[in-house]
Amino acid sequence: MTTSEPDANAELHLARELRGRYNVYVLGNYIVSAYYRDGITIHDISRPENMVLTGRYDTSPLSGSGWDGCWSVYPFTPSGRVYASDILQGLFVIDVDYQSAAWLEGIVSDASTSIPLANATVTILGTEGIGESDVFGAYSTGTFAAGTYDLQISALGFSTKIVSGITLTPGVVTNLDVELNSLPVTTISGQITDALTGAPVPAATIGLFHPDYSFETIADASGQFTFTNIYSLTYQANAGKWGYISGASATLDASTTTSWNKILDPGIYDDFMFDFGWNPIGGSWAGGGWERGEPVAYDPGYGFLITPGSDVPDDQGKSCYVTGNSYAEDIVHAGEAVLRSPEFDPRALDRATLRFSAWVFNSTLLGEISNDGLIVKLSDADGTVNMDTIYATSVDDPEWIDYEYELSTYKTLGAGMRVLFTAKADGVLFVVEDVLEVGVDAFRVEKFIQPSGITGQPLAEWESIVYPNPVNGSGTIRITGSGNNEFDGQALTLTIYSITGKRLFDQAVRPAQGMVRFEAKDLAQGLYLFELKKEGIRLSSGKFSVVH
Repeated sequence: MTTSEPDANAELHLARELRGRYNVYVLGNYIVSAYYRDGITIHDISRPENMVLTGRYDTSPLSGSGWDGCWSVYPFTPSGRVYASDILQGLFVIDVDYQSAAWLEGIVSDASTSIPLANATVTILGTEGIGESDVFGAYSTGTFAAGTYDLQISALGFSTKIVSGITLTPGVVTNLDVELNSLPVTTISGQITDALTGAPVPAATIGLFHPDYSFETIADASGQFTFTNIYSLTYQANAGKWGYISGASATLDASTTTSWNKILDPGIYDDFMFDFGWNPIGGSWAGGGWERGEPVAYDPGYGFLITPGSDVPDDQGKSCYVTGNSYAEDIVHAGEAVLRSPEFDPRALDRATLRFSAWVFNSTLLGEISNDGLIVKLSDADGTVNMDTIYATSVDDPEWIDYEYELSTYKTLGAGMRVLFTAKADGVLFVVEDVLEVGVDAFRVEKFIQPSGITGQPLAEWESIVYPNPVNGSGTIRITGSGNNEFDGQALTLTIYSITGKRLFDQAVRPAQGMVRFEAKDLAQGLYLFELKKEGIRLSSGKFSVVH
């Protein structure tokens, strides 16, 4: 084997390609790498500017990102065998048949102007061969197996092209130049109006969404908008504004439609498809800040996900608010990260209730659920109160859970109210002891809806408070109101429900000094509803969290 001398550009290309590999060794015209959960990889570097994967042996049953799997390799043996160490699986001794690459190279250009196209993607279908064109339109890719292949060439703003019957031969460079046709463009306009008054909705946000393209604009003072020079494709059209419930059209074919109008219902709602002015105001933690976007599934090496890979199912769009978004340096492990809603006035709603979905991952380095969590607060000009602290329901694979809170329970309703979501970790700055990641989506304030399983109205003069909250093992319900001890010694029924209102079990209790003890050691970590009844008549109800 011979080794060619790479020039500066080729060395830069190699450096970029080798990011993420732990130990890399050059053996003649090949690079042998330990590549974590991808096992051993072998690349032909005879053409350093077009390094091609020509061999692989996966030592790990795991997949995705993670700091485990194949940790190191040693290819410099008289027998030609490769020795590999896997962190979890042990030692591997492998016979290797080094294969030459079959290279594919060329230029991608605009068919109408012959101008080279940068960032075009060339894929050898059925293989791992993918190349991207540079600023001169030049692309390079390849595979290791001889054969006849179909190619797919795509670029933003251009129609995807399939080229069939390209023969590739190991050790041979096949040159293929490709021209792409630009997509046709069109104009779409319309108006956004209020469902109650019929008046225009000024400054509404309008979005057109396609798997490869998205366009946004803002309506003018008359609620009117215009998109110019957008591609004639099929989109999902959405419109929204803070103070309204966002509306969508399942499909809008821009090749046949030139107008789209939308009527919006007033409401306090945000699925985070658009930026309605939520404020990540920071806190005492410099990293792990809140950001709006499509959540990225992330495994920092635990062997399971600590973040879901999607937003709430069935809501519009794909975005939510998350702390950080998949990077280790963005994990909250000390201090606070705060997200504040825009102002709202819920007084027009019957028993205004905050509803949202959230997930929480909080764990110590020992794999146990920590005491870190997501604090939900309600604020106005008179101050801020805590409504709840949400903890993880398991130590792995967090999932979206629905939560709801009747706002008048916590504050007198009025104008200028806000909700604050605070991700709070008790760790020490720069010392990673606890790991906290959270997400929030499907935010709305709506009229009260009675949970299934809980019926009737509580007596107005009675309230109940659970402490400590969250509960660990057993808790106490303190009944407050006129004559706190009125029910002392009497037989009452305590019913526990899931947060969705599903009845879980009943406990017979007898208050003493206005207090009721109850057991929660058999409940999974999470949020629950409770109800106290006397002879079938509800005295009071509330909610509590369980943490173990």
